Amino acid sequence: MKLLYFSYLIKVTDFKKLNEFINFVSKKKQQSKTKTVQNMLRDFWKYNTAFSDYFFFEFYDKTDDEKKTYTSTWYMYKFQRRMNDPAYVPYFQDKVKFYQKFKNYVNHSHFLPEGKMSEDLKVWLTVHNPSFLIAKNSQGQVGSGIEKFKVDQTGETWIIGGKDLNDFLAYAKTKQLNLIETFIQQHDFLQHIAPSALSTIRVITILDQEGKVNIEGAILRMSAGKAVDNYDAGGVSAAIDVHSGKIIGPVQYKDPRKTGASDRHPISGAQVTEFVMPEWDAILKLVNKAALVIPQVRTVGWDVVLTIDGPSLLEGNHNWDKTHWQKSYGKGMKEVLEPYL
Repeated sequence: MKLLYFSYLIKVTDFKKLNEFINFVSKKKQQSKTKTVQNMLRDFWKYNTAFSDYFFFEFYDKTDDEKKTYTSTWYMYKFQRRMNDPAYVPYFQDKVKFYQKFKNYVNHSHFLPEGKMSEDLKVWLTVHNPSFLIAKNSQGQVGSGIEKFKVDQTGETWIIGGKDLNDFLAYAKTKQLNLIETFIQQHDFLQHIAPSALSTIRVITILDQEGKVNIEGAILRMSAGKAVDNYDAGGVSAAIDVHSGKIIGPVQYKDPRKTGASDRHPISGAQVTEFVMPEWDAILKLVNKAALVIPQVRTVGWDVVLTIDGPSLLEGNHNWDKTHWQKSYGKGMKEVLEPYL
């Protein structure tokens, strides 16, 4: 099994970036590249640590006692396979299916073009009167497959991105843009901190054997000058205390080479830590209810957007990222997960 896992890591690892990490740590620790690679492989053997995670978790500065508390990619694969029934996972892999199943908790305006006509789109536009639309592929990842369109209206005529409604729907079909949303106006608190893109709150829920919802982590995800908040696409994150909603931070990038941990946003300079997330009780209420919609999927990483009108689900992740949680909280999460096994 170890060999199979090793082969998987060889297949998925970005070796160009890995080499950059190796160079960075070798210089930081004043040791040879060979020594850095040896340490990385040692921790793979002892703790099943993915090659890149050795650097993301800064294992080069941690003791063995600290390292053994961390969950690996292999550990999470087994945990999530055990917790989540594969027959129900497709609801979380396709945003169209997700929006349909969780429609009571998706509180921002959206339009699903499949099977719809231009008149359907016209009615929706008339109701919501957006200035811009965000169109995306429902299976896109890490901010991919997203386009933004300006909306103009002259009398009874609507133009989207320079196209009439029929041409726009044809274009959307060709580009597989099967989910359309109005431009979401986020809460003033988040707009002040990170104005360049929509911020989201990742909330981890796990159902115990009795079907009780437990919230095992929350992270504020913010853009850092790019058009997405995703941690893997250059965004920054800060841990949230789930009981109080207080942002405990620190604010940090995933990449260990970038600016170190801080209490402020790296671009806007706005204070982030020590503030309490607005509408925290409403956010918790939303995910607690959503977690019971498909109880066969017992652990989900919910992405919540906090709009000016309150919280709304953006998506749910059945295979939520353990790297994000452990990097944000600065510790391993085995003690959190093992009671559920």
